Amino acid sequence: MLHRQLVRRIIAIGLLVCICYLWPVYHGDIWLLIRRPLAITEAIYLPSKPTRIAKVTVAANALNSTIIHRALRSHQVQNEIHGYAHHIATGELVGDLSENDSQGRPRGAWSKPAFLLSLIVAELTKPEHERLDWIFCFDADTIVMNPHTPLEIFLPPSSVPEVANIHLLMASNWDGLNSGAFGLRVHPWSVSVLSAVLAYPLYKGDKLKKDRFRDQSAFQWLLQSPDSFLVQGGHLGGRENWADVPMRWFNSLPINNAFSKKWDWIFNHNMTGALFDNGTREVYPDGKPPTVQSWKVMQGDMLVHFAGSTQVRDSWMGPWLERAENYLPEWSNATKKEDLKEHARHFWNMTANQIRGGKEREKEREKENAEKAAKSPDHFGGGKTSTSFPGMLHPKPVHSNPDSKDDAPNRNVVVESVTITQSGPVKIATQSVDRGKL
Repeated sequence: MLHRQLVRRIIAIGLLVCICYLWPVYHGDIWLLIRRPLAITEAIYLPSKPTRIAKVTVAANALNSTIIHRALRSHQVQNEIHGYAHHIATGELVGDLSENDSQGRPRGAWSKPAFLLSLIVAELTKPEHERLDWIFCFDADTIVMNPHTPLEIFLPPSSVPEVANIHLLMASNWDGLNSGAFGLRVHPWSVSVLSAVLAYPLYKGDKLKKDRFRDQSAFQWLLQSPDSFLVQGGHLGGRENWADVPMRWFNSLPINNAFSKKWDWIFNHNMTGALFDNGTREVYPDGKPPTVQSWKVMQGDMLVHFAGSTQVRDSWMGPWLERAENYLPEWSNATKKEDLKEHARHFWNMTANQIRGGKEREKEREKENAEKAAKSPDHFGGGKTSTSFPGMLHPKPVHSNPDSKDDAPNRNVVVESVTITQSGPVKIATQSVDRGKL
């Protein structure tokens, strides 16, 4: 009898040891949900899994609060599951030359592109095989609702050549492009774009005084305005290098409509139970038709973003943080990524078709312009024609009066040539030429 009891105890202990060992191994993502304190004074590096994606957040000034600490904790869970490094800055990085806002808005908006630019430049100095591929930037007022969602799902597939030059992923809503959450490829194009965004207060200072936003307005102008040098210089209006992706990929909003039928802004109010969206097709009755907007958060979405809620932020983010920290299966689950994979595949195929069609239309326009030029009466001897290209030498004609006595003794004249460079026309050394040979 004692022998049997001893054997049973040994078996029970052995089973318990096996469970304690195997459970974290096979359910490591759940194990990582155990709460631990988060320090946001330095970058978080998580080398547990090899990945070439990182995250960036600038939590400056008033955003450095208990609510924001909890929001960043929701990101840390996703980071640990998928192995993302998360670079977090907690102070201002840009001086008064840029941050001198005439509308008195909170400082720190220009620190985000500055911090992101510094990280991408640092990555580009590394050997290519050691670099990150993409960096995703998330504002500090974002909460990860479904940490099981990997950011890799949203990237343009390498198997589709038409989207190989897509370097920026940004979504839009009723206010236009939203820079609260976006992805940038580690690429020289990204350096140029971020440099232009960061310089926006300097070369578009007058426009900035009227803009509703700051870095977001800079992105909006640079990527979509007809007078932007990026739009004017790009083949497809610059759209071959960036994509307007669905908001619900990684930038869902906790509201359906920002304004009620009577134009009452929803973030003028603290969040009540009726405003606490349940992530279904049921919407808050604001007097407008109950149409579900494309940006409204749904159960299983990766993230919810509280853009524009600064004055009532804690009342809105608090309940959502409690929901996120409970990891409810309808919100936090791994099955959602399968639907996302199919949705992303369809999106990138459609984007590829649009780019392909745009290039074909561009070729047709070029062909039509060439045919019109060929039929022009000035094309073959019918009129004066000239050929010019960068670097060509253009001799300036010398006009003289053959009957002038002043010219008679001197048969040498000076011919001045000009070469065209990227910096503009440049005079080259002059040379003497015998007039008789001209």
